Amino acid sequence: MGVNRIGSDPNGLTYQGDSVALDYLGEPLSMLTNAETEKIITFSKADLHEYRIVFPALADADEFQIKW
Repeated sequence: MGVNRIGSDPNGLTYQGDSVALDYLGEPLSMLTNAETEKIITFSKADLHEYRIVFPALADADEFQIKW
């Protein structure tokens, strides 16, 4: 998900409202442009899990910890 607000703020900055929802392959599920809009996007958890079996990118992840 990449979301952006629309309109302008008190500092005079203008925002176009361009937002996008992508699936696990980076394909657009929804692209919203210069309009105030609400949209519900449904992601398929089953499709994601199926793809992760074929392309197990997380299998070679390094172990790490974030300590405060």
